[in-house]
Amino acid sequence: MPQTFHMATRFEQLQRRLLYGELISAPLPPLARLAGALIAFECITTAHDVVEALQALADRYAFDDKVSVDWLAHCGRQDSRQLHGFVLHLIADTPTLITEAEARAGLEAFGQWAAFGTPAVESVLVAAQCWAFTVLPPALYAHVTRDAALTALPRSAKARKHTGLALSLPVAGGQEADMANVLNRFHLAETARGTPWLVSELEQIATRQESRNATHAQRRAKLMACRALSVELPHADALSALMLGWVINLLQTGGVRGKPLRPNTLRNYTHRTLRALHTHLAHRDLLTMSRNDFEAVYNEIARETTPKQMLIALSALRSWHSFLQKWLQLPYARIHSDDIEPALPAANIIWPHEKLRISQWLRSASESRLNTMLSVACAIAFSCRIRISELLHLQMRAICTPESSKSGAVSEIEIHISPRLRDPQQKSESARRVVTVDDAAAIETIVRWKAQRSFERALPNDLLFGDPITGNVCQPGALTVGLNQLLKAATGDPDVSFHTLGHTWVSDAMAEALLDSAEAKGRSIDLNPLDSVSVAAGHRTATTTLRVYTHCYEPAIHTLLDRAFSRISISSVEGARWAGVSASALRKRASLHHTPLKDEIWSAIRLRSSATTHAALPSAAAHADLCEPLTPGWLSAAHSQRSIADLLHILRDLAQGMGLNEIASRHDTPISCLHDIVRHAYEIVVAPTHRGPMSKTLRPEYCADALCKYLAQQLTGPCFRAALQTKYDGLTAWLARNQQDETLHRLIDAWLTTQAGRFLDLKHFPSANELLDLLHRVGTPADHLALVCAAGRPRSHARAPLQEGEQPTAAPRDWGRDKYSEQLSLAFKRVFSAAPNRIVVQPRRGRPAHYLVWSSTPVSIGLEPPSARCSLRGFHAWMLALSVWLALRTANNGRAAP
Repeated sequence: MPQTFHMATRFEQLQRRLLYGELISAPLPPLARLAGALIAFECITTAHDVVEALQALADRYAFDDKVSVDWLAHCGRQDSRQLHGFVLHLIADTPTLITEAEARAGLEAFGQWAAFGTPAVESVLVAAQCWAFTVLPPALYAHVTRDAALTALPRSAKARKHTGLALSLPVAGGQEADMANVLNRFHLAETARGTPWLVSELEQIATRQESRNATHAQRRAKLMACRALSVELPHADALSALMLGWVINLLQTGGVRGKPLRPNTLRNYTHRTLRALHTHLAHRDLLTMSRNDFEAVYNEIARETTPKQMLIALSALRSWHSFLQKWLQLPYARIHSDDIEPALPAANIIWPHEKLRISQWLRSASESRLNTMLSVACAIAFSCRIRISELLHLQMRAICTPESSKSGAVSEIEIHISPRLRDPQQKSESARRVVTVDDAAAIETIVRWKAQRSFERALPNDLLFGDPITGNVCQPGALTVGLNQLLKAATGDPDVSFHTLGHTWVSDAMAEALLDSAEAKGRSIDLNPLDSVSVAAGHRTATTTLRVYTHCYEPAIHTLLDRAFSRISISSVEGARWAGVSASALRKRASLHHTPLKDEIWSAIRLRSSATTHAALPSAAAHADLCEPLTPGWLSAAHSQRSIADLLHILRDLAQGMGLNEIASRHDTPISCLHDIVRHAYEIVVAPTHRGPMSKTLRPEYCADALCKYLAQQLTGPCFRAALQTKYDGLTAWLARNQQDETLHRLIDAWLTTQAGRFLDLKHFPSANELLDLLHRVGTPADHLALVCAAGRPRSHARAPLQEGEQPTAAPRDWGRDKYSEQLSLAFKRVFSAAPNRIVVQPRRGRPAHYLVWSSTPVSIGLEPPSARCSLRGFHAWMLALSVWLALRTANNGRAAP
């Protein structure tokens, strides 16, 4: 340590010599002077960095009122510096373009002149590193010495801030829609295990023969085949759904570096890795796996691969994990061999004006539940570091308001991320943390949404972004994809994703923490500021926070170097040389401002480094292709028509007596649309029997009250809970597939004619025939149906229960004792190609003469099944929802109502 401070003192003496003009007056080449200025005044302390920085000076540019220069370090990471006036003063004497040989010669010449020892260059660089150790915090010292290098922002990101515009780079929009279905299946799947039938389908698609020069049409055919498989995602396991998304991503965007895939690459990728990945990951929860877990799985898959196929398998695994990182924000995993370079952390952030732009888009967007959830998600993600999996699984009780703020204005709120062990498992123990939101606009948005969820009867353990109907995450795929689309539209950068917001928050917090840690250096403190940021980010160590997420460190280096230089005493004559003004002018400024002469001199020197004094320099956006960002069209899209299942849930809530405002909030339905739904339902089932004054029937409140009384009838009204019975699965699927079928109007007419309380009265033969045809089309088994006739048979003739060993016999030939009964039997046999089960019962009050029984189990011949199995109240609920849906569609299209 004494040797370190001794070398640092010698280097400070060298800096004084340089400041006193010895560097300018010395008989040195211009490049040697410039190399010395970079080492002494920019803290560039490795030979490779000095050479690269000298060559990069030709491409210097203005950014944030400073002159910046970028270059690549030996490890491949990009580095950057905001140049001081000392360097800028010397650049004018150097050639425009500097070769590597010239840069090395200049560095060698400066080392010989500095005379720190032998070897000359290494000695002066070691002294510079010793001096950096005394003025920079450990994190920045490790960066400048390349012991733990950070990654600077690319120039394209700086161009976005400099101009306020977005990059005009192509952004694939079709992929976002495909990924919405994939992510919905992944997040909503009950289990990750399942049979890999989808893997086999993907392998068949990938192995389709292509010409050596695959055309766009051939690749598009594979893409369309993959999209066709998306329809079957509800029957696939969660991992297979992700694999489908990966294959679609490969077809649309290519490999890791965005290059189009060769014809055989997709086949090789899927053949080598899909089934192996499914075998090793099917029983794992991807969202809770650590970096070591992933690397262990990938190494196991690599060991199972032959040496000849190793390179392809590793490349495929790297592409697969990059896909997981992009869409699920999973941890980085090192997957490389001697022939594959390890991927470096992506450096990018979202600027404040881009966040403001997204917030303005969401404020002006159409009212919908998805847009509201996007606003809340952005309010949270813009204010703290949170992963997408943590965001989606936040619970209501996680949003905490301080006790002192509950009675008045809320100045800050706390978000508890998985504070209890029974909460959804996170990536590591460090992910369980408390983050604070202190932005007033964000707090207002979050608190308002929590109040709305409470109004929807959400409990403290319910999800903040939960579906009021199912309790699961509401539209997780659409929410994730929507956030990514907003960020891409605001920045124009196709590589930006929700994960970039984590880099943004950490970079902003680290910019302040680095300065705080420099001030705390050498003092006893309770908690290192860098550790505080790391804890808030949910990282296990500050190393991850610094090396992967920190990108805005140049201002901290510039500020700390300025502080170190300002401690050096310098006369007004020497300061005038670097400040570009006369010594007398500096003394007059100090007198007018009543500041010490030393401070005035350094203020003038710092002003010299401002980009405004170098107006001829190009800006950061000089070579960038920029454009004005466009508002995503889907934000202003009108509400899509409610599905039949949606109307079923709305009518169910009406039957439970919920208020209209509460139902509108739970189902993301405008109140005007809900009024139309209530009015149409009232006109269909209540108005035909209504005897009250017609002036009241059009008021939504009156219609809702009368409809609620009708739907709540226990014996004759529709039962929305029974509508979920498995015997209606075929009907549900058929209605979802045939919403444009013109026969739906005839079906509703038939239902309205035959509906008689809890029965289906078959007294009208055309309507009965229409219903039988519907049941056949939806796949109802014939043995689950029965034709019942209340024929007035004496009670003594009723069929006795079957004795043990007795076989059931067909109904008597005089079934129904009339021609209409035989007509119904013939119609049933024509539709189902099977004889119907015919049952004779005693006539009762309210029981039709002929009606249909639909049981959830096969009907015994001649015996009426229990009422619970053959209840048709669920069928009436589906038909009512379909009637309202058709009435809304008819009203929207201007056609006559059925």
